[in-house]
Amino acid sequence: MSGFAEVVAGLAEQLAAADSSLAGEVTRLRSRLQGPVRVALLGPAKSGKSTLLNALVRERLAATAAEEATQFVTTYSYDDRYRVEAVTEDGMRRDVGFHRDGGLTIDDAVDEDVVRIEVGWPATGLRHMTLIDTPGLDSIIIDQDDRTAEMLEGEEAVDAAIVLMRRLHASDADFLESFATGAFGSRVNAVAVLSRADEVAGSAPDAMARADAMAGRYEAEPRIAALCAAVVPVSGILAEAAALLTEAEYHELAELAARADVEELTVSVDRFAGVSEAATGLLRRLGMFGVRRAVEAITAGRVHSGADLADHCADLSGIERLRSTIDRHVAGRADALRARAALRRLQSLAASSPTGADVLRSLEAAEVSAPELVAIRLEALVFGGEAELNDEEVREAVAIAADLAADERDRDRLVAAVERWRTAAADPRGIPATAEARELVARLYEVRLSRLE
Repeated sequence: MSGFAEVVAGLAEQLAAADSSLAGEVTRLRSRLQGPVRVALLGPAKSGKSTLLNALVRERLAATAAEEATQFVTTYSYDDRYRVEAVTEDGMRRDVGFHRDGGLTIDDAVDEDVVRIEVGWPATGLRHMTLIDTPGLDSIIIDQDDRTAEMLEGEEAVDAAIVLMRRLHASDADFLESFATGAFGSRVNAVAVLSRADEVAGSAPDAMARADAMAGRYEAEPRIAALCAAVVPVSGILAEAAALLTEAEYHELAELAARADVEELTVSVDRFAGVSEAATGLLRRLGMFGVRRAVEAITAGRVHSGADLADHCADLSGIERLRSTIDRHVAGRADALRARAALRRLQSLAASSPTGADVLRSLEAAEVSAPELVAIRLEALVFGGEAELNDEEVREAVAIAADLAADERDRDRLVAAVERWRTAAADPRGIPATAEARELVARLYEVRLSRLE
């Protein structure tokens, strides 16, 4: 647990001592501070959240279907045993019947009073990250939009979000903004995904390249840069296939690739699907883009087995780029993100408690002084375009915010940096946001300087 997290944990205990009715809540918060980072998958219906979750976990856990598949907020966390529980509005839990058949299938009907489903599963992909699947934000399922909102800002609040969009239209940017500016959001803990990237330009052979160029244009837009850490194009269907393809499916595809009329068959979905039931299954698993690129690789002799095909799908899908982005922007800041979410929740509890005034003041002081939160605020000012810094200042501000653990020993340089940035912050010609950003950089240099004492 980081120093900031220990401060938050101590203040949580102080609040429980001042108001015993909050003891249970504080116990849960302390557990969260040491548990896996909680990451929600958000986006409109059929944006591919469940498919991407399966790809990240490397198991078929979340249901995927032509209709809206995720009907409840569903939490997937690591457990030594297989379990599925329903949590009701009054906080009660009950076991839900399920079976394992190449993945998770829930057998029992789930009552309307259920607010979320919790799945425990011994999957390696869940050891360090709890994933939360959500109904589409435009879902027709009654009450689920409200329950998703409660998950974002209530007692089960997430630490970060992967926001899936088929295209970043104005409405998508509006949603990103609502998350990034909410109580638990910021550009630091939001990653945007151009999902179903393989469908760009009618699943053309260069669909993923086009999607990558599109993502680059979005990242360069000031509004989008202010709302998320990165925009990553991903083919969820190919990423899931990479994790779950069988040798038998490879042989089915190889047989189709060997046909003399294979080029004509891959012209359209209807032609390929009409060949056989096996072809329909492959199309469902790989999508039209995936089928075309897989046939091309098999014909060219670059793919010789199911394992080769899985690697090929993974390379095409963009999933490893997304994993690296998550590692850098979420897992790499897990302590800070967990502590930040816990601090926000404690502030809410302290504000509503008749005996929480002292703790609330201490929480506010901790928020102002914590280097982790200073860095988050600094990045928001820089990338959000609020602070008017020159290019050299931007590079230096981004560098110090990204490397809080740097062990620098040059006292003279650090002292000079503090004075330089603080003098710049005092420039009366600057706007308030610029002055704040420069003051935050000075404060982060002071943190490095304090380590020398």
